[in-house]
Amino acid sequence: MERVQSFGQRTFATRPANTNWESLPEENEECYVHSPENIPCKQGRIPLYAVIAETVEEVQTAVRFARDRNLRVVVRNTGHGVWRSSGPNSLQINLSKLKHISHTMDFIPQGGTESLGQAVTLGAATLAYEISNAGAKDGYIVLVGTCSTVGIAGGFLQGGGVSYLAPIYGTPADNALEFVVVTAKGDLVVANDFQHQDLFWALRGGGGGTFGIAVSTTVRAYPDVSAVDVWVNVTGPSNSTEAIWTATREILRMYPALNDKKHTAIVGVVPNPFPGYPAGVYLTSRALDATTASVNAQYAPLRARLDALGIKYRYSATFHPSLATLVAQLESIDIAGDGVVEGSVFVSEALHKAPDGPERLVDVLSRSHFGPGDDAGILLTGGKVKDNRGVVDTASRPSWRDALSLVWVRWRMSSSPSPAEQRAYGWNMTMVQMPLLRSLEDRDMGTYLNIADPGEPNFQHEYWGENYARLWRIKQEWDGDGMFIVKHGVGSEEWDEEGLCRVR
Repeated sequence: MERVQSFGQRTFATRPANTNWESLPEENEECYVHSPENIPCKQGRIPLYAVIAETVEEVQTAVRFARDRNLRVVVRNTGHGVWRSSGPNSLQINLSKLKHISHTMDFIPQGGTESLGQAVTLGAATLAYEISNAGAKDGYIVLVGTCSTVGIAGGFLQGGGVSYLAPIYGTPADNALEFVVVTAKGDLVVANDFQHQDLFWALRGGGGGTFGIAVSTTVRAYPDVSAVDVWVNVTGPSNSTEAIWTATREILRMYPALNDKKHTAIVGVVPNPFPGYPAGVYLTSRALDATTASVNAQYAPLRARLDALGIKYRYSATFHPSLATLVAQLESIDIAGDGVVEGSVFVSEALHKAPDGPERLVDVLSRSHFGPGDDAGILLTGGKVKDNRGVVDTASRPSWRDALSLVWVRWRMSSSPSPAEQRAYGWNMTMVQMPLLRSLEDRDMGTYLNIADPGEPNFQHEYWGENYARLWRIKQEWDGDGMFIVKHGVGSEEWDEEGLCRVR
């Protein structure tokens, strides 16, 4: 049982392997972080063997060791990968020691002859806040997510990656330039646009822990820019639940305009309060290369509507000369170890622009079940993501290019959920919540695989759509024996629930 984990100056309680491990109930699993220490702990899904690799050579040695002994390998970067960082009777290769950041103004990929411009090469376990701090120091921006302790070169990027900066720069997978990979044979290869192109394509959206172990990743970096940081918060006892949903609808009416201007935006909705999570709706947006006056003018209609509706809110728009510094300052301390069940859908630009689009979206969300502290999120993900269609080819679901937002619902379980409670949450997410989210529109938009229902019965289609057949072929080429098997990963349908025995 791993009870405490530290990242730099951040220390917090964790549960084994990843924060969402309870999403997969284990029969008679009774040992939790909050359980008395005198309660015996069973093995559960904690691997029997583990290697904390300090060098690439140690990763290769561990893979060869597992191959010679027919052991399944699970890859742990930072442990945020939902269901993917642990597995019973396996060898876990922990990459947390593989950290480095190398910035260059002229990156030339191996096998290429021309510079691709400014880039950063990252060790496998480099965390979001570490690269943000480096960018603030040296004046560049790299796409990260909303969680500061995610290793951005792992399952985050390899799952496609959602970033608040995607409307300006594309998805994190769009911005990957090169991977150095330990294969299932223990070999070290470089994958980019000039060599091992099939592996390069698969690693950009095909899912982490599946095709090999990326020990080093090079991504695009962008010059630092100024930004206006915008906050709209609707909270407090003076606002009813109805007012919170009404405010959400009015904020979502702005999304197409924010998308057109390549602004960032994320909305969080907490319908019912929880200690540390007051009920409300929260908009965070960043306008790059803008002035406070222009942003205030853009938000004036929204503020006028909220005033007319009698909804109390707080608004701020603050100019920052450096976006990189702003991002580094706002990196929050993560509360890990939460037991949550979540699911997501991409929502098309067409729905957002429909006259009744915001109303339909709010109607579906308001009919969802939300207990204390449960939340919904709506992340703007259009702009450059759409513009990159036909320019950048990745393994991410093609319908992502048609989406204006990613919408998710997240339910918080009790601190020590019983197997029965876990199964009940999972059943309701699969059988009730996900069909409700998919009822938003007739278009087949799919799910983001890193914010996904653990019981998704049709993951191949929902995560990758028409790209799955090609991903499966690449999986057979690079890992035909199935050393790297993760739940709902490419090729996992050929194995049992735990990835131990072939069923096909």
